[in-house]
Amino acid sequence: MSRSDGSPLVRNQRYFPDKKKQVLLECGPENPGSDQPLSPTERSLPNASIMTLRHNHRKQVQYCMKFIVAIVISACCLAGPGLPSFGSDKPEKKAATPESISINRLAWLTGRWQGPRNGGILEESWLPPRANTVTAVVRLTMNNLTEFVEIIKITETEDALELRLRLFGSDLNLLNEEPHVFKAINQEKHSITFRGVSKSAHRTLRYELVAPGRFDISWESQEGQRTVIHLSLAKAKSKHPPQKKN
Repeated sequence: MSRSDGSPLVRNQRYFPDKKKQVLLECGPENPGSDQPLSPTERSLPNASIMTLRHNHRKQVQYCMKFIVAIVISACCLAGPGLPSFGSDKPEKKAATPESISINRLAWLTGRWQGPRNGGILEESWLPPRANTVTAVVRLTMNNLTEFVEIIKITETEDALELRLRLFGSDLNLLNEEPHVFKAINQEKHSITFRGVSKSAHRTLRYELVAPGRFDISWESQEGQRTVIHLSLAKAKSKHPPQKKN
């Protein structure tokens, strides 16, 4: 590439035909931006003034960048761990942990519960937590006959609570070949929800103490049908019959 007079155009050399002169800017550590085109203001200045102007401009840009970085770091330190992180408008929801699901928090199940079921009486007797387990015996009677007996065992594992149940007929023959197995997915003060993990288990199973002396059992079948049973705390019968008044 050459100028209009035929002489070669050297890199980092600016030529202005209207002023018939060359402006040469030396490249180097002290003038790293000399390859940039000259602005209208710089065209009327000598080389030394252009270098000084650009040097001052770079210093101002560097100062502004350091100031912005300092503000961002200060904001992060002041925010602390209690506030949500940048880019999130919602606080993080805590996932269930082994500490939040514990078999020792199932003492509210303890007791003998009963209520109507399909024209019969359903009874459930729950033992208190002990030795890492909670056990229950269930019986459905109808027309003075036992329809089935059910045994439930809840065990605390490393990562969750596992519920297993087996159904027996009136002569104690097994009604299901394999145990129905559930894993706890949510536990609150007076309720616990399980998700079925075995092939024959319901989709979900939930126990809840809805009020003092009132106990609900609900489940959702694999077909999506939902069932709720309302039980109440059975009153213990007096061991001594009332004495007749004379």
